[in-house]
Amino acid sequence: MAEDTSGHGGTSKPSDRSTRKSKDKKHKSKDEPVLGAMEAFGSLIYKVNSKDAAEMYQKTTEAIVDYVTTNYGKDMLNLVKYGEDRDFIPPPLPSEADRKKDKLFEVKWKAEYDEYIKDKKLYDLNKTQVFGIIKGQCSKMVRDELEKDARFKKIEMDSDVVGLVEILREMVHSNVGRKEPNWALVEVLKQVLSLHQQKNDSITHYYQRFSSAAQVLTTQWGPFYPPSQVEEIPERQSAARSARAAAGGDGSDEEESRSRPSTRTATDRQLAKAREETIQAAQEAMLTAIFLHNADKSRFSGLKERLNNDYLAGTDKYPKTLKDATTLLNYNQDSQVRSSKYKQGWGNDEERATSFAQTGKGKPKKGARSSNKTTNEDEEEHTRSTPRRGSSRSQAEGWAS
Repeated sequence: MAEDTSGHGGTSKPSDRSTRKSKDKKHKSKDEPVLGAMEAFGSLIYKVNSKDAAEMYQKTTEAIVDYVTTNYGKDMLNLVKYGEDRDFIPPPLPSEADRKKDKLFEVKWKAEYDEYIKDKKLYDLNKTQVFGIIKGQCSKMVRDELEKDARFKKIEMDSDVVGLVEILREMVHSNVGRKEPNWALVEVLKQVLSLHQQKNDSITHYYQRFSSAAQVLTTQWGPFYPPSQVEEIPERQSAARSARAAAGGDGSDEEESRSRPSTRTATDRQLAKAREETIQAAQEAMLTAIFLHNADKSRFSGLKERLNNDYLAGTDKYPKTLKDATTLLNYNQDSQVRSSKYKQGWGNDEERATSFAQTGKGKPKKGARSSNKTTNEDEEEHTRSTPRRGSSRSQAEGWAS
């Protein structure tokens, strides 16, 4: 009987294997070369020191996520995509009181414990196989770099999928350790600042690529924020001094710097926590600004212009989180198309549809008289009735909706 390679612990039927084989081919085109260990992924591999290394990292990871979800289930999806390792907690041992109270309690406990062992063994087996799948899609240069990494030995011994994915992410986005530190950090920053959404790039895919690069930036760079936006509020500083004075100090900043950690007040700890939260919010806002700025110009230049106009008018509508920015882009994908349409004097969508219906195409045939040609009087009326960009605040807000 053939051994099951799916990691589910049992044997697989011929029909199951043929079904999986057909699913494996969905990532590979007909004439695509196989560069990794698995034919299912075709030319998708993890690369390093290549212009398309970041893009290949994203595409290969997405393909692996799809594959392990289909073949290994939700636990492996959470492991590869979200970095969430499942915790297995054994059932508590029955006490003497439990045994006396219920004679079958120990039998029930044993059944639960056997199920716990079975689930954990299956999870560990699947984890080992998924680790092998990811490593198998690494180019020779990437595998050589992994062997040089001091962390990799333990990661491989533990089949640490999360650790492997993290190293690969750092490797393809960062040159730290392979170049002069400051030079390497400049290149990491450049990768984030130059990461633009392409014309045919979906918002979801753009968000995933940007988040991956931003994560490497904050890992290598540290907190990435404008310091001017996280200065302490004077009222908070005054409150901290008052609290220290009430605790027996003179209330000065010098006295606070001399104080031991054990004597610092709860107010100081609250201020430290508030400052950390402020830094995180400032970092998220900074990354969101880059994300929105680099969104596809052909689709979102109108949206960006309206946000700036609103800000100049005294209303800040700029999103401060990547989640809010993604939502904003999703609801304004066609805004530029509408603005362009008004500029060209096309009127509304219904008028444009009528125009196409009358001519059969976007413009009349050569020598034929256009059925939608207007007189000078009609053109003047059309000009008066056609909304103009920036004609009123309400119209601008309407286009954003």
